[in-house]
Amino acid sequence: MLQPLWFTGKLLSSKVKAYTQKTDMANPFLGVRIPPELEQAILARMKETGQSKSEIVISALRSYLGMMSCHERLDNVEQRLSALEKGVKEILELMVLYRQKHNVYHINHNLDRHIDM
Repeated sequence: MLQPLWFTGKLLSSKVKAYTQKTDMANPFLGVRIPPELEQAILARMKETGQSKSEIVISALRSYLGMMSCHERLDNVEQRLSALEKGVKEILELMVLYRQKHNVYHINHNLDRHIDM
């Protein structure tokens, strides 16, 4: 006779727990205390990426230890490039404002071309 799922829930949860413990044991456990600002940064990254705390911490440790995967390295380079592009654009905009404020009349066409990024 088939039993409803709620009736077999206890048995099912114990099997899931046993499976989870078995698979988790393949990886060593590391518990650390972290400053509140790191926890906030991790929580923000979780919301941003949908990753778990473990995935974020493992990725950070791999990065720190120089053990990043190719995918992680590419993501890292893309993030750094994006930040650099944003910084360059801000600097160029500031240069234009400076030229306007100080009545600098010579025009650098290369500069103007880059501002349109």
